[in-house]
Amino acid sequence: MPEVEPNNTLPEATGNPLQINGDLMIQGSITAADDPDLYQVKLTAPTVVRFEAFTSLFGCNFLEIRLQLLNSYGFAIYDSFENSNGCSAIVAFLDEESYFIKVSSETPVANYFLQADFQNNGGAESEPKMSKGVNDTLETADSNLLEDNNAYVIGDHLDVDDIDVYEIQVPPLAHIRAELIEGDRATETCESWDIASRLTLFDQNGQVLADDDFFGGIGRGLCSMIDGSQGEFSYYPLAKNSTLSTQTYFLMVRSASWGFDTMRAFSYRLQVTFR
Repeated sequence: MPEVEPNNTLPEATGNPLQINGDLMIQGSITAADDPDLYQVKLTAPTVVRFEAFTSLFGCNFLEIRLQLLNSYGFAIYDSFENSNGCSAIVAFLDEESYFIKVSSETPVANYFLQADFQNNGGAESEPKMSKGVNDTLETADSNLLEDNNAYVIGDHLDVDDIDVYEIQVPPLAHIRAELIEGDRATETCESWDIASRLTLFDQNGQVLADDDFFGGIGRGLCSMIDGSQGEFSYYPLAKNSTLSTQTYFLMVRSASWGFDTMRAFSYRLQVTFR
């Protein structure tokens, strides 16, 4: 869907015929640093939304595009971070409200793609709150995310020794993007270093393909993310299914290997995309 100018201000975005109220891929351009593009986002029900910016379909070529999510008054509530290959992304749980997503760059960008994807709700982990031992191993992994793409699950990790494991079904030759975000942003946020998490990806044989821990973390703040979506240019190029058949992989959520216990105890949402 091509952008519709003018869309540089909140009133222009509000009155623009191009609105984001579900999954959408927008193609646009940034002619100058003072030419941001704004799009209104409307949610009819709370959910996790993934916003990503590319300069080619699912690729970035290390060109820096900034994404900012604004509330209905125009105040920034999320700012993008660099993803693999210079891509920008915001993954956030949003309430049933109106927002604006702002796309900008310090240099002209002849062509960009903005993807908005409203995630499927996979429900909650099977383990009761403040407990452990239910889904702590690959053999006892939860199946909330097993047959879904662009989905999330909510979990409790208030016991720092807890381990939560989820099965995921990865299509043939698909790359994996998995990100841990806050379970309750009013209580703690990734950017404030309130959450020190660790996310590990295992293949169908139980071999570790990627391990995003405290110091190597590439997610928002100290929250974990595994991104293999940019192939050889990914932070985690092995985060993919290299076979020609669907494979069952596993994602393990743990406390970071280092940090205060107040940071290592958290609630979370785990979001997963295959492409």
